[in-house]
Amino acid sequence: MSVACPNCGTHIEDPNTEVCPACRHRLGSGPTMDVEEDVRWCESCGSPIPAGNKACPECGMPVEGAFDEEQRERFSVRPVYDAKKEGQQEPELNSAIPPAPETGDKKVSAEERRRRNRLMLVSALAAILLVGGVSLYITRPWDPDAYKTHAMKDADTSMEGFPGEKTHLSSQDLKEEEERKALVSEMESAMNEIYARLETIANEAKESRDLLVSTGSTGSKQYLYDDAAGEQVAQMQRKLDDAKSQLEGLSLDSAQKERKEKILVLVGYLRGAVDVLANAWSAASQDAGSPDQMVRANAILRGSAGSRGFDEWYELFQNAYAS
Repeated sequence: MSVACPNCGTHIEDPNTEVCPACRHRLGSGPTMDVEEDVRWCESCGSPIPAGNKACPECGMPVEGAFDEEQRERFSVRPVYDAKKEGQQEPELNSAIPPAPETGDKKVSAEERRRRNRLMLVSALAAILLVGGVSLYITRPWDPDAYKTHAMKDADTSMEGFPGEKTHLSSQDLKEEEERKALVSEMESAMNEIYARLETIANEAKESRDLLVSTGSTGSKQYLYDDAAGEQVAQMQRKLDDAKSQLEGLSLDSAQKERKEKILVLVGYLRGAVDVLANAWSAASQDAGSPDQMVRANAILRGSAGSRGFDEWYELFQNAYAS
């Protein structure tokens, strides 16, 4: 009779053996199993295989000779050998996945390598161009003001309505808006009145100048000794001074200020012409009967290299008034 090791199942011929020669398990520490002489043992786990079985009931290892070689290779697992058993070696492990069929020479030709290198180079350049183009489109280095959202020029907003957004106007807002519009209309009417007044003064100055020239050329003395002409010119000067003061006292919005500056320029041109006319009348009224009387007056009207004459001032006024 032989026994089997209760730890590893190794078949031990001598039933009196105290230590298992395979796993070194002390046989006296546990029960042993008596087995028949014709019992086969599993090559994988060492378990006894009942007679008639083609595979181990413990691990499924086929019994040697139960299958032909092809079936054994296809449907069985290789035995697990115990490296501690004397004279046994671990079997070579084989993959269950069949290897890919050989396709011949796997070497890549030089032309194929060059083609692949060119493809990789073109792909890299295309990626660089794409990323660079997107970056330029986003940053726009050629346009430094592309992402500036603030105002670039100063603007006078003192008369530009209400601050912030308004979806509707309250009664107080409507009243203030109506008052603002009324003030704007009043200032516009005042400037229109001054503008028309300048044209009247210009016509009076032109008539006075023509009167001075005509009386001097005919030798008439009735105006040369009359103070009425000189007083008329003095009134023109006072009207122009009043117009200038009135313009400077107007409370105007930004749109009206530009027109105000234009009218002030007109006042200055016309005042220059009237001042020349006043000096000419003053010269003509002095030294009655003197032959140089009208010579001095005409010289003042014509002007000199250092000062403008009446006609030059008057032409400046007409051009600016018509524009």
